[in-house]
Amino acid sequence: MSPTPGSLCLCANTAEDLETLVATGRVRGVSGDRVQNLLNRIERELEPLATKEALARWRWWTHPDSASKARYLAAREEKRAYLAQGSLGREIDAALSGAGEALHPLFRRQAELIRRLFFRHQVVPEVGARINALEVELEAMRARVPEVDPVPACLGLSGSGASEEALETAVAAGRAAAPVLVELVRLRNKVAQSLGYADYYELSLRLNDAEEKRVFAALSRLEKETEPAVRKLKAERPPGVEAIHSLFAGQDLTCVAGRYFDAIGLAVDRVLARSDLGGGGETFGRPLCIDIDRAGDVRIAAKLSPGFEGALRLLHFLGRAVYRLNIASELPYTLRRPAHAVTDVAAALIFERRLFDGRWLAEWADTEVPSGCSWLEGLAALERFWRACSVRWGVALAHFERELYRDPAADLDGLWEKLLDKHVGIQPPWRFESVWASLSAIGEEEVVSYTGPLAEAASSALAAAIEEELGGGALSVSPAAGYLLIDKWFLHGARYPWGELIMRVGGGRAERGLE
Repeated sequence: MSPTPGSLCLCANTAEDLETLVATGRVRGVSGDRVQNLLNRIERELEPLATKEALARWRWWTHPDSASKARYLAAREEKRAYLAQGSLGREIDAALSGAGEALHPLFRRQAELIRRLFFRHQVVPEVGARINALEVELEAMRARVPEVDPVPACLGLSGSGASEEALETAVAAGRAAAPVLVELVRLRNKVAQSLGYADYYELSLRLNDAEEKRVFAALSRLEKETEPAVRKLKAERPPGVEAIHSLFAGQDLTCVAGRYFDAIGLAVDRVLARSDLGGGGETFGRPLCIDIDRAGDVRIAAKLSPGFEGALRLLHFLGRAVYRLNIASELPYTLRRPAHAVTDVAAALIFERRLFDGRWLAEWADTEVPSGCSWLEGLAALERFWRACSVRWGVALAHFERELYRDPAADLDGLWEKLLDKHVGIQPPWRFESVWASLSAIGEEEVVSYTGPLAEAASSALAAAIEEELGGGALSVSPAAGYLLIDKWFLHGARYPWGELIMRVGGGRAERGLE
């Protein structure tokens, strides 16, 4: 995650350049051709398996019954069995070792990501199948529990989902999920140790271009930066809390969002047409953004509450959707995905934070926005508090998951309580008994609990870079903003390691948060 020399603007890496590069292959010699032919064959075999899994997951998420769950589990197992083929993994290693400098960096990156996929699945079939079953069971348990967002709860926002009933549901879900999660952690650790790593936490970070020391150093810096805002929040609630809930009341949120994204050059009509936003009432309580085929079929499943929080959720997940829609189609299949969960969430936050921008609200809220500097100042203060709570919550999650993998037999309820007290500083209104097990960021297939705080830093750097080029308010009204987001962020997919992408765009700003 160290800085990379070069211009902050990635205009030289346009889709046209990518198309030429991919068409010509830019390989030299027989060894390079051998690698490219092998990678192409693997991707042709892997793509339909991944698409089948994505379709099965979508069907299950929007029709949560036992039959659709079984189809999803079977599709995952089919893909897992393909990736568990040790012979293919060895073939990739042999081809790469013979290629030398024959491969262009783009295709070397493709080869490395494919090699990592096979590496992490080298496990005894029975163990792999059990891990797969536990992951689906944990996903099912969590998906049925409505999200209880800690930030509005800490801020005291009414309608934040922190009702007594919601808290009881989270506690019950945590109690049920805890033994499943702990068994999953133990099995993952055994697999990681068999592959030469101390635990699965270390393995997952290394396979996702993250270094533990740098990640936690960045988290520590971000935590210190938010301390003043948290101290102030302890003393007084920010102004603007009461007024913000009246925004978007009675509005068609999809219409508002659709008009906004069109105005900045990022059309979402295809996404909205394919999505399930709660009309039928069958979707799970938690939202999902899914890329079915990495070729334009992106969908969202979410139950949107009316008003501000529904708008917040919709803009967040449409941010993830437009990222996926605008990855260069010329890239190899393996690279046609977000670089990392950090870059994915950063894209979502770019749009989610528009709801704290008075200029955006005046243009798109279709409701009377209170005039006067004091209200706008209150809105800006609310955003600072919101960010501070989000960062510190994410820091607590990251520390908890690291300790969970180090010692799954520890007093995890006590650990969770201790970390919330230390890092969040403002006690959210929930109990500690096993609630950690129902939090979707803990125990994901990839370790991503550290994502939130780093995404906040990356999102700020990206927004600042865009508004430096186009002027203040560009992200609210300018069609050029969409172009720059594509050019700087979306277009490249997983072509670069995520730290390199962030540094290319954010320069010194990103370095302060991610060095």
